[in-house]
Amino acid sequence: MIKQLVYKETRLNLSLLYFFLAFPLLLLLPAWPFYIAMAYLLMAMALTVTLDKTKNDLMFSVLLPVRRSDIVTARTIVFAGAELVSVVFGLVCAWLHVLIVAGSNGAAMNPNLAFFGTAFVMYAIFNAFFISGVYKAPYRLLQPTLCGIGISVVVVGLLDTLPLLVPGLARFNGRGLEKWQYQLPVFIVGLAIWLAATAWARHLAVANFDKVDL
Repeated sequence: MIKQLVYKETRLNLSLLYFFLAFPLLLLLPAWPFYIAMAYLLMAMALTVTLDKTKNDLMFSVLLPVRRSDIVTARTIVFAGAELVSVVFGLVCAWLHVLIVAGSNGAAMNPNLAFFGTAFVMYAIFNAFFISGVYKAPYRLLQPTLCGIGISVVVVGLLDTLPLLVPGLARFNGRGLEKWQYQLPVFIVGLAIWLAATAWARHLAVANFDKVDL
């Protein structure tokens, strides 16, 4: 049933999300805080859940012959898939950025592997707070939205500026694959954190949703 629920999500609930998946194109701009391009997706996921609330989508899903855990799992798969697509498309745009934009990004991090590793950390924090939170109180979305977006943006903003403030961290801010040996571990660690946090958020969301009386 999870496959059918994922199909329902992609066909009925994600029209807004598809539009926001194009925002990594902003990585083609010169001298710009590129984390903003990746952070737009957080707002899209929050808006998607808000629109689902107005359509009573959650109540409709609960009335289907499916387990509550399957509903949570399907939504988690869809959101995680959107985040992964955003990073993959971002990697393509980062490659194009190196080809067409001259010079380093003086505004903040260059779009490199370390950048995308910390973008995974941003998505991990968002998932940990937002996915688990919206299934704890499905009709009170303000707190998980503010926590998910606010905390993740603050953390990633700090990570964005550290290479500019701490000279020793400049090695992680190479252009393209310059100094890739420093960038790759950050990417791998960020990916691992994202996978673990998303799995934990899904587990906690299932536990929270089982206690909700709709």
